[in-house]
Amino acid sequence: MKRIISLNTLKDKIIVGFSIILALVSFFIIAYYYNYTKSKLEERAVENTQSNIRYLLSNVDKQLAQCSALSDWIFINRNIDKVLVRDYRNETHNYNLDISTALKVIEDRITSSSIGGYVTSLVIRGNNGVQLTFGIETDYLDYAEMYQKDWFIQGKDEIVAVFNGIEDNLSRMRASDYFLPIARSIIFSDSRKKIGWQMLAFSPDVIGDSLKSFDLTEGDVIFLLDEKGRCVYSSQGQYLAKNMQEQGLFELIKGDAGETVGYFKDKKVLAVHEKSDYSGLRIVQLVDYRQIESQKGAAAKMAFVIIFISLTVSILCSAFLSTNITKPIRRLLAHMDRISGGDFRPDPALEGNDEMGILGKGMNKLSSNVELLMNRIKDEEKAKSELEFKVLQNQINPHFIYNVLNSIKVMAMLQKAEGISETATALGVLLKETSKGKADRITIKEELYLLDKYIDIQKVRKKGMIQVSYTVEEGLEEYRIPRFTLQPIAENAIVHGFEGKRGMGMIEVSVMSAGEDIVIEVRDNGAGIPEGRLGSILDATDSESNKYNRVGLKNINERIKLIYGQEYGISVESRYNEYTSVKVLIHKEL
Repeated sequence: MKRIISLNTLKDKIIVGFSIILALVSFFIIAYYYNYTKSKLEERAVENTQSNIRYLLSNVDKQLAQCSALSDWIFINRNIDKVLVRDYRNETHNYNLDISTALKVIEDRITSSSIGGYVTSLVIRGNNGVQLTFGIETDYLDYAEMYQKDWFIQGKDEIVAVFNGIEDNLSRMRASDYFLPIARSIIFSDSRKKIGWQMLAFSPDVIGDSLKSFDLTEGDVIFLLDEKGRCVYSSQGQYLAKNMQEQGLFELIKGDAGETVGYFKDKKVLAVHEKSDYSGLRIVQLVDYRQIESQKGAAAKMAFVIIFISLTVSILCSAFLSTNITKPIRRLLAHMDRISGGDFRPDPALEGNDEMGILGKGMNKLSSNVELLMNRIKDEEKAKSELEFKVLQNQINPHFIYNVLNSIKVMAMLQKAEGISETATALGVLLKETSKGKADRITIKEELYLLDKYIDIQKVRKKGMIQVSYTVEEGLEEYRIPRFTLQPIAENAIVHGFEGKRGMGMIEVSVMSAGEDIVIEVRDNGAGIPEGRLGSILDATDSESNKYNRVGLKNINERIKLIYGQEYGISVESRYNEYTSVKVLIHKEL
């Protein structure tokens, strides 16, 4: 077990790697399957619930349409019209006969209606003072309170039946504390003038009985709400006539239709609701979310079973594959051990047509060439040693020349030849620095000193027609610069810039700070560089590479970039027959 956990062998790594990859693939597939199943379960629950509540809402609308039809009948009935328009102070009209006839017609119509059994009160009152009533609760109706109710005040002048929702029952003797009233005007059929009003009240059971027969899943609840948010019906009777906004139900229902997952009375539910265009009633079904979660749990269990099976299969497959892969690898390792022990003989058993066989061919070829490569390395090391010896000889030569120049200097001083003495001194300084090797870096102060010595030599050659000036920003002299950076630049200015020039040749050397960098500018008033050659001045591969000492400038540029980075180096600016300016950008280094 410890060996497997440590993953020291390729076989173990292949097994674990394949298992992890297949496990991850299985995990993502199962996660997608689980999330897809989860969303589908919710979608199916929503679709089923929407179908249920639409069916129930259509039943409610049918019942209310029957109630509205009864009110319409009263609104246009000729027998009722006659009673409400006659002046019974005139003895020509038989009041008792008309009243009894109208009541008989009303009773027959109500008792023959499918919703007649739900009528609790009917009051018809004409502008002539005649009043017709039906229903036992009507005799105990509190008319004074009814006249103050908003639903009555607003409805008694309407010509259409308006359903106001559930209201407190105003009868002192009642079967239910609530009723569903319709208040409406009555008009005369001939003149179309208002001749009175009607108040038709129904028991809440007219709606409740159409919903009670629906078989609800355990834990689900149905609410039917009026436009004021009061509960007209609930499968849990304790909510009847309660304001469901105060109960927190409206936090789950937004708009005219939709679905929401939330909490009602500390219980997680899926709320699906829809509003009737006919009656304005809103039906809400709360689905116990535990039903959906139980189905999700079953899906999750199935997902875990699939993951377990996938992992088992992946481990077995990876073990089989790793065994077949690592066997030729072990042969290769054994052959490598023989090579490391000095046995370079090829092993034909390693070769084949598959990837491992091709690798074996390469290993045999490698072992065949090792001895040749070792001999080549020995030859290269020998050549390198010889080169180092030659470099040492080249370093000895400047020392010898330097000693000879010192002797010439002493002789020139004895003979009072000051020009020869100064030139020998300057050349000696330069040769002494050359002998130190080219990798050293010196201070800017020392570099300017060497440059000055070089120009002293050139002044003798140019018969004093060279003048140089130095401008060094305070504090920069002790910063370091690669040795002999400025000498090739000054050489270009003197040898090529001043060649054939009449008058004094001016060289201006400026050292300036640029943040964390230093800019050194060498500017001359020489012949300048033609515009066509300016872009390739640092390219030593040009056919005229010797002109302008391009090799020297290119080497300096590459040397600076190698030391400080690609953003540093040399830039050249020139105007033909006017000037040349060479700027060197280096990083500050003490």
